Amino acid sequence: MTNFLHKLTMLDDEINHSTVHRQVEEIKQIDHQVAKGEPLIEAPAKLGLLPDQFEDILEEILEEIGNNLNFPHQKEL
Repeated sequence: MTNFLHKLTMLDDEINHSTVHRQVEEIKQIDHQVAKGEPLIEAPAKLGLLPDQFEDILEEILEEIGNNLNFPHQKEL
């Protein structure tokens, strides 16, 4: 699990999006509680992305990349 969390944290740093960050933090908290052998204090927040959430995040990432390369990403009409 440690390797998975490390990779997840690295991706979170690279993606740099609040929705992804919240989910990564939630997963870390779950792992921390389970590693201590303690029950979760409350039910975890919903994890995962709906297709439209994924598309929105991807669009934001592409726009940021385009801005960094001075090639603005054009949305489809």
